[in-house]
Amino acid sequence: MTWPNVVRIEHTWAPHLTLDWGRVSPLRLEASDTTTLAQLAPVVEGKPDVSRITEIDLEDLARRFRMQKIVFETARDVFDQMAPTWQGSREVLIAQNMGRIVRHLWDAIRHENTQALTPIFDSERPIRGTGDMLPWHTGRPWADTERSHINRCVFDSAWEASEAFALDRHPDVVAWAKNDHLGFEIVYVFDGVVRKYRPDFLMKLKTGTTLVLEVKGQDSPQNQAKRAALDEWTRAVTAHGGFGHWRWAVSRTPSDIADVVRAAAQ
Repeated sequence: MTWPNVVRIEHTWAPHLTLDWGRVSPLRLEASDTTTLAQLAPVVEGKPDVSRITEIDLEDLARRFRMQKIVFETARDVFDQMAPTWQGSREVLIAQNMGRIVRHLWDAIRHENTQALTPIFDSERPIRGTGDMLPWHTGRPWADTERSHINRCVFDSAWEASEAFALDRHPDVVAWAKNDHLGFEIVYVFDGVVRKYRPDFLMKLKTGTTLVLEVKGQDSPQNQAKRAALDEWTRAVTAHGGFGHWRWAVSRTPSDIADVVRAAAQ
């Protein structure tokens, strides 16, 4: 099994940006998640000097900012993220807050105004595959496989063992592999930081579709950011045309794996 080694996804933007506020999902802000006090200390020889800590009252700092400046800086931040690939002007962008709201609006604008997605591949290693895996040692439990391109599957949990057992016997699965030491990674952004995550399973279905399966019991804003990046990745790779059709799905309980895979195969 092979997959494109994508380092980033480039967007082709509409020349005039629009945003349908009725389609923007609500963003819930929790007071408990808002930092109101920060402590800073100088770093000496790689370690913070705790004897010289100073405090910044973020609430007082916010009170001293005029709303007009907040609006302007929000619009500026959104524009700066889009500027490298968008040919419009600053005046078109509108936003109404800072921080998480900027990122929330940015995601909505990006989703609504993207005309095309172009995957950019690693120039040195554009294609990776299960055949590239080198032997590795582990003390975790494992089991032999029949349809996996890796001869043995190592388990991190009983849930994962149950999923692997089901995939190895599912009538719609031609081949599969657990994404462990494979190097299959999706780039995503969360809290302004570029990160990578590794989906749990990769499989080829009898329809020819390649399915990326994520096993996730509990949800979180970070997991939602991962899924959004995975959705963008599969759409970009499918649109490229050189790697067949790709889909993604999430298994939320050990008992739903058969139905999840069957739905993807249809």
